Amino acid sequence: MIDKLNVHDDEMLYRSISEEIFATCLNGVSSAVYKSKNGGVSVDREGCRSVSEIFASFLLIRPKTKAMAQIKTLDCRNLDTIVIPLPLNENIYHAEIHNSSDKIEMSDSKAKKLSRKSKLIETPL
Repeated sequence: MIDKLNVHDDEMLYRSISEEIFATCLNGVSSAVYKSKNGGVSVDREGCRSVSEIFASFLLIRPKTKAMAQIKTLDCRNLDTIVIPLPLNENIYHAEIHNSSDKIEMSDSKAKKLSRKSKLIETPL
């Protein structure tokens, strides 16, 4: 069962990577993956699901998903970002990574640091 109030340090987080952004990921996860025009960086928590299940759920919501970035919650926190559980009716695994407690949009420097801690997962289906 997923904890709807807390994201634990050992939880893995996944960010969908579209076809357009994937082109920038030839040498690993690009910092562009952790930038969002809408504020917080939307991610899915693992929640006892396999990587294939997570990828399939991204494809249902975002058909142009080409890959995923995987990062541990503790790595996000060690970079002074905030991980917030934000479950949705259609996705109980939804969460966001914020730049800090008083700034939602990710700074360029933190996006770069997050990308260096991330693992690129290509089409695991």
